[in-house]
This record gives sequence, structure tokens and C-alpha cells, in this order.
Amino acid sequence: MEIEDFNLESKPTNRVRSVSFCAPGQLRKRKVVTRSRARETGKFPSVKNNRGMQWESKNERNGFVLLEVDPRVRKYGEQPCEIEYLNDEGRVASHFPDVSSELGNSKQLIEIKEQAGANRAMVQSRTDLLTEELPRFGYHYSVWIAEDLARQPRLKNSRKILYFGRRAMSELDRMHLQQAMRGGNPLTWGEACAGAYGEYGREILCRAVLDGILQFDINGPFSSDTLFFPGTQEVM
Repeated sequence: MEIEDFNLESKPTNRVRSVSFCAPGQLRKRKVVTRSRARETGKFPSVKNNRGMQWESKNERNGFVLLEVDPRVRKYGEQPCEIEYLNDEGRVASHFPDVSSELGNSKQLIEIKEQAGANRAMVQSRTDLLTEELPRFGYHYSVWIAEDLARQPRLKNSRKILYFGRRAMSELDRMHLQQAMRGGNPLTWGEACAGAYGEYGREILCRAVLDGILQFDINGPFSSDTLFFPGTQEVM
């Protein structure tokens, strides 16, 4: 899955009647984690949002991991709104997208489905409708496929980056990183583990990835030879 900055032209049929977002102080439009829920739910610790993000499936949790590790995503939220629309039978229906995200100047509403669910006629029809009409409300709509979110080694690599990258860099960490990048050569995970970039070398590299200072091949196997290159942001 690649998160893209969409620029779609809408041809509204005005079947979407309203998009109702959370009230001030309200974190989500629909409660996810309750004691009575039979299905597995949980909370994902988000550095970006500085709070626990509630998920109601492992697929949603995987989506949170990929949103968290993408430095282009400024923030995201779960169960952000209720969309009221007319379905194919002309009846009023409600839809609660799983996630919202802000990527640059683009705002997105995202539904996460397994491939079989996404292929259902009702879901496909709703996806087509919301993809066409939501831009007039200032949002783009997409369906993320759960099997793609779970693709390896990307998901495992993302979790590793998050595990070591939760520690914010100190001024000393930034100095070590500036010195290491000065020669123009890529940095390596093996050197970080050996202390070449300071006491917290692994944490420095992973936090720099989250901050967009460094990037690496997130789809490749992770090893001591994994290379880290300059990203889009500068070391402050």
C-alpha cells in the first residue's frame, strides 16, 4: 500500500446528504473499545497523536502502524465521522469510515476491508459513490485492502522503526546524526548497533525515519546491512 496525495475531479450526484464529524473534545464518532465487545479490540500507542488509538481489528491496527511510520502523514484519527447517504435502493444509510488522515494538504477518509469484503457489490457501490462525491466536502475516500496492509517485510520493518523510534532525539543525538551524515555516505543499521552514531544509535536512526530526516527501503529485508539515506527533512 502506498499512501498517495489524491487530486480527483468530482461529478456529484448529491446522494451524500451529510458528513458529520466529531464535536470539540470528542475523539471518535463511534466507540470502539468496550467490555462487552465479543471481537478483539485494543489501543495502539500513537506518537503522532500523543494518545492511544482504538482499533477493532488487527487490520485497523496494521493501518495505524503504516500511517504512524509515514513521515508525510501529519495526523490521523479513528472513527472520525458519520456519512449519511442514499443507497442504491434510495434509502438513507450511514457509514462510519475507519480512519481519517491528513497528508500534506489532502484530507482522506479510509475504510479498511479484507479483499472479499471489498469485492461485495454493496461495498463496491458505496466506494464508487463516496469516491465521486466526498471531494465536494473536502475529503477523498479510499478503501485499503487488509491483505496488503499485512504484507511483509514492510509491516515488520515498520514495527521495528516504531519500537526504536519512540524516543525523541536530544540535541546530542542530532549532533551525532549531523556528524554521521556529513560525509554523504548512507548510514547502516549495523554501525548504529555498534555505537558509531552514539549510545542511542538505533533510536536515532529510527526516529530520524519517523521525522523524515532519513529513509530506507521499507519493503526490503532488514539486516545489519540495511542502508539509511537522507530524507526530505533536514536535521534541525
